[in-house]
Amino acid sequence: MIVTRKDFKAAILKLKKETRLGADTETTGLKLSDRLFSIILADELGGYYFNFNDQPDHLGQLAPKDAILPRSYIEEIDKIFRKKDALFFIHNAKFDLGMLAKEGVSILGTIHCTEVMERVLKNNYPNYKLATVAPRYGFEKDKSVDEYIKKHGLVTKVEVPGKDKPKEIPHFNLVPFEIMAKYGTNDAVIHRAIGMKQLARIAEQDATRASYHPPLQPLINNEYALTKVCARIERTGIKIDRPFTERALAHTQGLVRTYMHDFEQLTNVPYHDSAAALATAFQKFGIELPKTRTGKPCTNKQVLDALENPLADKIREIRGAQKLCSTYYTSFLYFADADDLIHANMRQGGTETLRFSYSDPNLQNLPKEDEEEDRLREFLVRRCFTPLNDDWVFVPIDFKQQEYRMMADYAGEHSLISAIMAGEDVHDATARLMGLVERYGAKKARKMAKTINFGLLYGMGGGKLAKALGLPVNDAL
Repeated sequence: MIVTRKDFKAAILKLKKETRLGADTETTGLKLSDRLFSIILADELGGYYFNFNDQPDHLGQLAPKDAILPRSYIEEIDKIFRKKDALFFIHNAKFDLGMLAKEGVSILGTIHCTEVMERVLKNNYPNYKLATVAPRYGFEKDKSVDEYIKKHGLVTKVEVPGKDKPKEIPHFNLVPFEIMAKYGTNDAVIHRAIGMKQLARIAEQDATRASYHPPLQPLINNEYALTKVCARIERTGIKIDRPFTERALAHTQGLVRTYMHDFEQLTNVPYHDSAAALATAFQKFGIELPKTRTGKPCTNKQVLDALENPLADKIREIRGAQKLCSTYYTSFLYFADADDLIHANMRQGGTETLRFSYSDPNLQNLPKEDEEEDRLREFLVRRCFTPLNDDWVFVPIDFKQQEYRMMADYAGEHSLISAIMAGEDVHDATARLMGLVERYGAKKARKMAKTINFGLLYGMGGGKLAKALGLPVNDAL
């Protein structure tokens, strides 16, 4: 139902009695800088659409006057969310938590994110969007708003660093009220319905699990708590040192220009990163590049790393500097808000193994600068970040070479264990014990040992290991 001013108190009174509710928000956009314009709650009988949008849609029409609620009414809705004994079912709950927090709403009850729980129950579906999760439980997500936005072009196209195509930012608040209300209500209703069925599946799996398998419920409880933590971390964000990042970008763009000039000096043609152009450039050095399955020249990292040639070195330098510009420096500046804070999208179950994943930007995949020569460079990617205030500091906490130590213990490699316990770096110890230092020199030997260790840990085959080491397969094995 669409909640009006007249029946607002009755709706609140009824919802306060419920302990299992579906919830959703409708917002002006999909960034934390956007704002909600409706809150939807659902019990077992249906949904309640609370509308706060007092602006006209793209046709210039307003919602019915009695259906436009003052934002002060959110204080009463907040009391429902503060019920500690309530369980709220929300898909991609972290996003809605951020939007509610901007309105001063805190969920003190338990949050059952149906997206996260679906990953826990089965971790290898192609995706976990509501439109694909709902049919698995016999429900269907309303697509009318998405179709309306597409049909009427209610989007803004923006260029995003590192992306080939402009990103389309939808404007949900410009969709006519009746369409939006039906859409939002349906989402909240199926959030609850899916969540209830997920609870039943969790209970069923725990009841039928073998005695030697740990129960799911402790993991579920941990994920419940983690959802709130992730939302708080994302809202807090991480601060960039904007002047430093801008200097790093300008410096690295200068390197790109220098490297491209060097390429032109080597080849007498301007740099163009296409397989055909690079293949032609290599032919001037008498080098024929290997072909892909489709017969095109292959210029990927593995091919370039295997070539001991100044042209290959220069292409690697160009690509490396370009990646620093687009993936890191430009991206950081783009996603930072007016306070220089980046609020990256943090997925608590973003992978099949339930490890975290990040996007917009990917702060989980930053270059490690652990070599001495790297520490002496002026511009390093991780130096773009700075503590939120002068009283805070960054503290790197990591289990040093955890996987390698476990592998050495499991394999009973006592010589390696003794070297590590004596303080030797695991990769240096591996290189020394394998005799790589004498054959290849200390620096190259350590890099090879690191590749070998990673290969052993993660099941790298002989052919791939040989390619990574730049050796014949027999030598690699």
